[in-house]
Parts: sequence; structure tokens; C-alpha cells
Amino acid sequence: MRRPAHILFFCFVCASIIQPALFSADTGENAVRALCEYAKERYDGGYTADARHEFQKLLLVDPNNVTAKAYLIEPDIKLEIQYLQERIGVLTARLDELKRIISESCKTMNSSMVVATLCEYAQERYQKGFMEDAKHEFGKLLIMEPNNEVAKAFLDKPSIEGEMKYLTFKIEQFTARRQELEKLIATACQ
Repeated sequence: MRRPAHILFFCFVCASIIQPALFSADTGENAVRALCEYAKERYDGGYTADARHEFQKLLLVDPNNVTAKAYLIEPDIKLEIQYLQERIGVLTARLDELKRIISESCKTMNSSMVVATLCEYAQERYQKGFMEDAKHEFGKLLIMEPNNEVAKAFLDKPSIEGEMKYLTFKIEQFTARRQELEKLIATACQ
């Protein structure tokens, strides 16, 4: 049920924009801002259908109103934000797993003394810059223990680092988009 004051207010807004000779430009802007604030109050009060109606009226008066456009597409924005948050969580978990694998030490392995010693020797060769020796030693390690994570991580290091860079890029990209959408929803009436 609409209140008569509500209808008069809308008429005032329309009249102030349609007939600028009667009102100053400042009054028209104030009326648009007031209508926007009223629509946001309706939205914040839980009256979403009423708020949508008010924002649609606001767009009739000010077709370029960013706030009204944002609130009218807000359900879509919230779904996208939720999707982005889920993807960021999945990508972050994968990135953390890759960081763990690539930095795993031979000392954390539950292997035989021979395998652990060979692993440490291979890591030492790698740290001293003897890449081919390290690659050869990690290859021998995989023959002895085919599921050895440290050896697999070393031999697959270029692709793991590439995937880590890609994941970092995607997380930054998704985070920026999420922040942009959150900022759009929080836009104040202009």
C-alpha cells in the first residue's frame, strides 16, 4: 500500500527534473539523491520488491544512476561474488598444496635410510647447482621408491612452478573482480 506522501514525493522528483525552470539544478539533484536514499532504506529494511520498484523509478528520472543499476542487478552480483569466493578457496588450497610439495624435505619422508640418504644427496647436488647430477639422483630415487613426493616435485618443478604462477595470477584476478563487485554494491547514492 502506497502512502500519498510517497506519490507526492515522486511527482516532486519528476517535476523538478522535467520542469527545471521551477526548480534549481541543485534541488533536482537533491531530489534524485533523496529518492535513491529512500530506495536504499526500503532495500535495507527487507522490502526488496518495493526497493526494486523505487530503483526502477529512479532510473526513469536518472537513467545513468550507478547505484540504482547496481541494486537492480545485485542478486546476480552476489551470486558472482559467491562463485568467486569459492574459486579463490579452491585455487588457494591447490597453491598451498603445491608449495608444500615443492618445499618438502627429505627429512620428513618415512623411507628407508638408503632412500633418505640418496634424497639428501640429490638435494645437496641441486643446491650446489649441479642440476644434471641432481636430476640423475632423483631419477634413481624414483626407481627405488616410485611414489616419492620429493623426487617427483623436483623432476616436475618447472611445471609445478608454472602452475603456481598461473594459480597466483587467477587468485589475484578473481580477488580484484570480487572487490570491484563488492564496491559496486556499496556505492552510495550520487
